[in-house]
This record gives sequence, C-alpha cells and structure tokens, in this order.
Amino acid sequence: MDRDMPLSASRRIYEAILGSSTTARGSESVPMPDWVGGGSRDARCGYTVVCNEREQTLGGLIREAFCNKANDIGVGGALGC
Repeated sequence: MDRDMPLSASRRIYEAILGSSTTARGSESVPMPDWVGGGSRDARCGYTVVCNEREQTLGGLIREAFCNKANDIGVGGALGC
C-alpha cells in the first residue's frame, strides 16, 4: 500500500485495537566501579519496533532519499523521480 493512501476503515480499527508498533522496556541495577563512587545505579533502556513495515532495500532507501531532495529543489521529474 502506498504510504500516502488513506487507511481503510478495517485497517484503522485493527491498528486501534492491536497498535502499529510494539515497545519493550527494561531496567536493571548495575554495579558501578569504585573510581566513580561505587554502589549501583539503575540503567533503563527502551526499544520500539514498527509492525508491518513495508520491505526496504538499501538501494531503495538511497533512491528515496535522493529523490526526496531532488523533488525539493524541483529537478526530480527530470531525474526520473
């Protein structure tokens, strides 16, 4: 599906119920070395993954970035973008 096309009603309902991404969060108490005062500190991390993302290749990402810039300055059509 083209990213500029509006979502169908069923897809909007599906995403409202199940979401379009998932996030994992973790925390852990980690020991600190003596040269920074010792003891322990809480370390936290979060990671988000987008669901059902369209497959992309490195070449496609480079072309998309290039064409976006070319279109911004008005020469995209002449370059096949």
